[in-house]
Amino acid sequence: MDSKLKDNQIIKSIGKNSLIYGISTALQPLGGFILLPLFSEYFTRSDFGVYTIILLISTIFSTVFHLGINSAFTRSYFDYDKEEDRLKVFNTSLFILIIGFFLQILICISISKYLSILILDDEKYANFIIISVITSGINFINTSFFNYLRVREKALLYTIISSFSLILSVGLTCYFLEYLSKGISSPLYSLLITQSSILILLIFIHLKHINLFNINKKEIKILLQYGLPSIFAGIAIMIGEWGDKFLINKFLTVGELGVFSMAFKIALIYNLVVAAPFILVWSPLMMKLKDHLEIKIIFNRVTYLYFGVSIIFIFVMYLILGPMLSLIGFHRKFEESIPYVPLFMIAIALGSMQNIYAAGIIYARKPILLFYIYIFIGFANFICSYLSLIKFGIIGVIVTFILFKLLTSLLVYYISSSYFAFKIFSLDYIKLLVVFSSTVIIYFKGIEGIFSPFVSILFLIVSILFLLYFLFRSEILGMMSSGEKKSFPHI
Repeated sequence: MDSKLKDNQIIKSIGKNSLIYGISTALQPLGGFILLPLFSEYFTRSDFGVYTIILLISTIFSTVFHLGINSAFTRSYFDYDKEEDRLKVFNTSLFILIIGFFLQILICISISKYLSILILDDEKYANFIIISVITSGINFINTSFFNYLRVREKALLYTIISSFSLILSVGLTCYFLEYLSKGISSPLYSLLITQSSILILLIFIHLKHINLFNINKKEIKILLQYGLPSIFAGIAIMIGEWGDKFLINKFLTVGELGVFSMAFKIALIYNLVVAAPFILVWSPLMMKLKDHLEIKIIFNRVTYLYFGVSIIFIFVMYLILGPMLSLIGFHRKFEESIPYVPLFMIAIALGSMQNIYAAGIIYARKPILLFYIYIFIGFANFICSYLSLIKFGIIGVIVTFILFKLLTSLLVYYISSSYFAFKIFSLDYIKLLVVFSSTVIIYFKGIEGIFSPFVSILFLIVSILFLLYFLFRSEILGMMSSGEKKSFPHI
């Protein structure tokens, strides 16, 4: 019973910290919803397509020049027990990131006009590319500070700074669009100012920790050995994910790319509300628990709960997304995007399972294996997306995206299980899917359109609460049992 309670405490810790991180990340989709009406009003489909391509270019630069250090940092940090040694790991990672940042800017400035003409057929976007690349570089430096807050479990401070960043970014974007009519440059300038302001704030907060002369020279090699393969893995991922956008831009129209990109942007609500808070807590915790006696039991349970929360969230978003977007004034010229959103959410959810499945690869310090997986999947996805796009249009690309996200996660687990294996499917999953499917069928076949809206909404609320209870019943019963023992110690 004691071990069961300890496992429940770990699950509870994940939930508690995810909730704290979730406060900040949950505000981000709210900010996105606030901006969506402005984007849909002030941007044409083509404008949004161009904006997406500019962000893609900056993402490619950052993927290469941040050298994979932010992912390597968490892995190396917990290799040391003394805080002074851990601090050296932080300063070493920051030192490498700053070098990568300046390399990124110099190369971008030298080739920005060429990229603008080559990809966007117009030189006028060169300065926007530079601004976006500088912003993405600053963001990666900020991420190193945020990672340091995470590993020290400073969840509240993390949330406060993240929330301030969101409010500043949304406020500036609204101001630029409404009063200065800056077009696609508005969110770009807004992000640059916001990230720069957050960098200054983070430096001030960590002033006593920062010492770029206090580094671990041996750790430079270790960080790069772990981080560099993640560059290739990141590029391989982009071949599959961002390659779709290049294909649509090439073979359809920039306007259709705008529709596709808007759907994907809305779907990132899943990432921000479910995946991101979980990853922020799970990544460092996974490293701390690697020698735990019941680590496999914890992995089994966490994987199951994450899967269950994901399907419930996507179902809820499917029901409320249309009315919610209409309520905030989402422009009708982008309404063609809405039906694609739940499909994108499914793909993102399937892909995010890799954050759990890849544990063996991370524990074994073999990120190069992820590159091999992603490069194989990326090229296969690109080819299949091309064929699907030609024959079926955008929906073909999205279905291909879903299938390859599932295939990627399964392949990651298959390779990773050679180093660390746990159950990724059991009878519990079947029970959950049966209960979930029954609820969905009853609603669409026996409730919706037959009873009043009030009864439909009431049924949905009760059903979702029941699904959540069914999913977390072990944790709930464990907490109740623990409470009874505290109340009646003589029992």
